[in-house]
Parts: sequence; structure tokens; C-alpha cells
Amino acid sequence: MKIKAIHSDLQMVKFAITEMQLSYIRPVGEDWEDAVTFEDYSVAFDLDARHRPEHPDEFYFFMEVWINQEEKPLPGYKIYVAGNGLFRIAHLGTKDKETLHNLQVISPASLMVNTLRSAISDATSYSVLGRYNLPAIDILSLIRAKADELVPKVGHSPKKRGSGKKA
Repeated sequence: MKIKAIHSDLQMVKFAITEMQLSYIRPVGEDWEDAVTFEDYSVAFDLDARHRPEHPDEFYFFMEVWINQEEKPLPGYKIYVAGNGLFRIAHLGTKDKETLHNLQVISPASLMVNTLRSAISDATSYSVLGRYNLPAIDILSLIRAKADELVPKVGHSPKKRGSGKKA
């Protein structure tokens, strides 16, 4: 079956991992393989968007992911990753409100989660416990929690990064 690429009005122009921390928490006892349960890890996100006034069709999207970052982490991996992407919307002035919301918020959040998921998977692929795969994420729920902060606006003053606030 041949698949033809379709045109998208949203383009991820650049992506960068700006920080990644990967720690191994050694399990106590002899049955260490049974002590590690990735499914029990807490996962938290923070995200933000920043408009580029000099390029109205472009915006930055920032995302941070904390995995097993509790005060007393579970055995196995303790992971933090932060990344940002530069996005461009083609034909910006011709979009209706719903389409624009999808292109500025929902689609970039999905792309960022999937790109960070891949980076985390790659970073853990040769580790002692094997690959950690970020579980499925309810993007709409995440976005609803951050809705007022996400839509890039002209003249929007971005919040300071590293505030430690998690959604």
C-alpha cells in the first residue's frame, strides 16, 4: 500500500531538547525486576506558547515532562526532559477560530508530546531496565488545564520558564 504525504498548514520548523536528566533509582532487595513498575510512575507536564511578533505566522511551543519525580521516587527511572519547537502556520489570515486553535494549541501539543516521547525512549533504550515509553496522554485534558496560557497572542508577555508549575 502506498501512502501519499498530505499538506499540512502547520509545520514544525525546529525542535530542540533543552534539558534532559535521567537517573536510575536502584531497587532494594533481590527481586529487583519485579520491584520496577513503570505503570506506577507519576507523570506531570507543563507547557507554554510564545508568539513571535516579528513573524506573526510563527510561534514557539515549550513543554516539560517530569516522570517519577516524587519526593520518594519509585525504583527504576527518574526522568526530566524539556524541549521547545518553532512552529509555522501557512495562510494564517485565512483560518477560522476553531482551525486556528487546533493549529496553535492542539496539534503542536500532540507533536511535542510525541517528539519528547521518542527522545525519552531513545535515551532509555540502552539503560539497564530497557526502554521507557511515555504512556498515552489525554492531550485535551492537558490543554484545558493550561488553556488561557497557551494561545499565542500579539504582545503576549511570556511567563518565566522554570517556575516549577506542573499541569
